[in-house]
Amino acid sequence: MFCANCGTPASDDAPFCWQCGHRIAVQSKRLIQILSQKIRTQAVLLTITACVQSLLALFLFCLALFFAGSAKLNIAASYFCIVVLLAVGAFANFAYASHLFMRSGQILLRPIGIISEYQPTGTLINLLAFNLLLGCLLGPIGMIYGFGVRRYVIAHIHEFDALERQSPPTS
Repeated sequence: MFCANCGTPASDDAPFCWQCGHRIAVQSKRLIQILSQKIRTQAVLLTITACVQSLLALFLFCLALFFAGSAKLNIAASYFCIVVLLAVGAFANFAYASHLFMRSGQILLRPIGIISEYQPTGTLINLLAFNLLLGCLLGPIGMIYGFGVRRYVIAHIHEFDALERQSPPTS
């Protein structure tokens, strides 16, 4: 965290800035911690979803091989198509979950870009649509939770805006 008055880095448990003596907002720290936990929860949901998608893809791949061996090629081809879709969905969910895990840690260190990341709904809607197409009804779980994270940010937009203005610019 940083002092709102002078921008000096402050320890997480310091009630006052060691440089200027200004009171450090405990509420701001709590908001950031809650947001970080919500982002981490979304990442866990997406990781679980991706694991289930991967296992389902593996199972269907085995079924496709069985049907291909028994000369039922049309059924095997259908299963192979579903396997590809599930694998792409699982990869995308793993990748986005990885991003969210990193982001949850970054927010604790520097609460920058929170509003610009969560105010627009385009990314969430696109990822939700992508997961509906490739997730076989499992994919949307993490993205629906993402709308809850967005709602939290919007409900506290003024506090997050003040935090972003307090943080010193990156060098």
